[in-house]
Amino acid sequence: MLTQQLPASAVIHKTDTDGLFVMPAGPKPPSPAELLGGAGFRALLTYLKDEYDQIIIDSPPVLGLADAPRLASIVDGTLMVMEANRSHRGAITASMRRLAAARANIIGAVLVKFDPKKADPTASYMLNYYSYGDNDDDDFPAGQLATS
Repeated sequence: MLTQQLPASAVIHKTDTDGLFVMPAGPKPPSPAELLGGAGFRALLTYLKDEYDQIIIDSPPVLGLADAPRLASIVDGTLMVMEANRSHRGAITASMRRLAAARANIIGAVLVKFDPKKADPTASYMLNYYSYGDNDDDDFPAGQLATS
């Protein structure tokens, strides 16, 4: 859309879910990071914020490319997505540091592909034991991820 100078309305599609619209990424531009940092992308985000209640941008992984940190630096919030039994602590820590360096507003994390049947049986006990009667959210301030 940005490389072809198309209006946003030409590439935003209504879905079968009421109130949900999708804008596919389209073909890979010659310099994605440069495009994402440009005025055209910022203008697109401004337009989308005016037209829609929520905007969710699916970015590539944080490590390896400049795209995700660049996006994270210009959006309102960043949600880390981690895959159970695949995302390693070191990679998560490095990703968090890279996002922090980009001044990303990390609003939370999502663990996907988690199978409780394959989880460590003591994990549930430990979680319940240590959280019993504790409703204090100060253990993990906003923007920080527990890595232990």
